Amino acid sequence: MKTKILWLSNAVLTSEKTKSTGTWLQSMAVSLITADVELYNISQSNVSDIINKKSDIAEQWVFPTFKLKNGLPTQNILNKLLQIIASIKPDVIQVWGTESFWGLLIARGFLKDYKCVLDTQGLKSSCVPVFYGGLSFKEIIKCIHLKELLFFNHSVIFSKWQHAQWEKYENEILSNIDNVSTQSEWIRSWILPRVKYNAQIFNTGISVREEFVTANKWSGQDRCKRIIFAMSSEGKPYKGLHIAIKALGVLKEIYNDDVELRIAGNFGVTRNRFMIPGYTKYLLSLIKRLKLESNVKFLGSLDSTTLIGEMLNADVMVHPSFVESYSVSLAEAMILGVPSVVSFVGAMPELAVNNESALFYNSTDYKKCAYQIFRLLTDGTLAKKISEESISMAIVRNSSSFVLDQQLSIYKKILGQ
Repeated sequence: MKTKILWLSNAVLTSEKTKSTGTWLQSMAVSLITADVELYNISQSNVSDIINKKSDIAEQWVFPTFKLKNGLPTQNILNKLLQIIASIKPDVIQVWGTESFWGLLIARGFLKDYKCVLDTQGLKSSCVPVFYGGLSFKEIIKCIHLKELLFFNHSVIFSKWQHAQWEKYENEILSNIDNVSTQSEWIRSWILPRVKYNAQIFNTGISVREEFVTANKWSGQDRCKRIIFAMSSEGKPYKGLHIAIKALGVLKEIYNDDVELRIAGNFGVTRNRFMIPGYTKYLLSLIKRLKLESNVKFLGSLDSTTLIGEMLNADVMVHPSFVESYSVSLAEAMILGVPSVVSFVGAMPELAVNNESALFYNSTDYKKCAYQIFRLLTDGTLAKKISEESISMAIVRNSSSFVLDQQLSIYKKILGQ
């Protein structure tokens, strides 16, 4: 008889190529169904009513996003959610992340009849100290425009406040969980003072999408124009795109128009002027001030095929984030062998070794970031070494078989097998 696993997550699972976040969850889901597992998934998305659909990966329910009161939705929504869970009768419920109310269902006893495990992923509270990404007060003000003045909840200041407010719910979740899984030692250091002293703590692996594993590996390009690639799942200052742009400003003094920064992600660049987010407007003004209009290209959200093509076409990939509990984009770059320049923050040093499988810099030091990129652009031997070492590390750590064994082991231990 198959083990029934229910996920409460932020990802709508699909077998199709996706441009959304949570792609590593889809990869893990595909691996799980090859084992003796019956997978179910409940998530939230921009839908008008609850949707139930089956796919070749899992049966799932998609709930609309809704306002929360004291961390939870209305009693009516809770009742519908609990009815669905009861109809599944899962052997294990896995909550992915503390960023939504799912973990509060465990902490407040709604799921006391089930065996549960929480995977911490990122913590909103860990973003608060570095939320502005080293921006000066003057630069923060440049992120505020008419839209943010009229609708303050769209501003970076309000967004930071929201992250800080959620910390009390993070603490409530973590202090009432018996089983916790983490993706890095760094995230363990953040949860250590908050979890129960007798809580079981497991390690969750991250598998990258199969397309990245089977794709051709990076081999470098022989051309005059240098291509730097960056990507971000969200347009927030702590993702550090302004550092990558400032580093590009340094490199332009060397290469003039023969260098380009190509940025993947949905930052609202193509919206009308009023709807462009404040931080994105700051990036555009920074690009203009540094005279980089012809050196920066925003690519929008990319599916896996296009993303792989962009990464393999790049000479260097830069990861400028100020906080990372893992970094799927770095793991994907490493398994492709794309030489990477990485900020020395969070779990990044756990994924790569400085001067061996990546080149590191301190997060605010855009000049050192530029220098590390320059080293890879001018030293083909170093770039090849970094590429080969990164593949060697990632091919084992992020392989679907290795990650699957880790995940099944977690479920078996929780079930007492």
